[in-house]
Amino acid sequence: MYIHYLIPYRSEEAQIKKPQQERSRRRRARKNVRLDQRSLDAARRILGAKTETEAISTALDMVIFRKELVDGVRAMYGIPVADFGR
Repeated sequence: MYIHYLIPYRSEEAQIKKPQQERSRRRRARKNVRLDQRSLDAARRILGAKTETEAISTALDMVIFRKELVDGVRAMYGIPVADFGR
């Protein structure tokens, strides 16, 4: 799977950073992994991703966000929140 980057004309509207643009500017690393195709297809549908790479990237972003959210709740309120792996 190859990822091609196009540099579009940067109008005033393009200056506004959007989450998708933020993800596309991150450094990309090629990884070879074995995944269940049915799970990957389901994730693409659920997340509304156009590509498998986008689905995986979005899912990883969601895991990272959840961790930040849990840490924030713990710090702000001292409320115990179940975390992954515990």
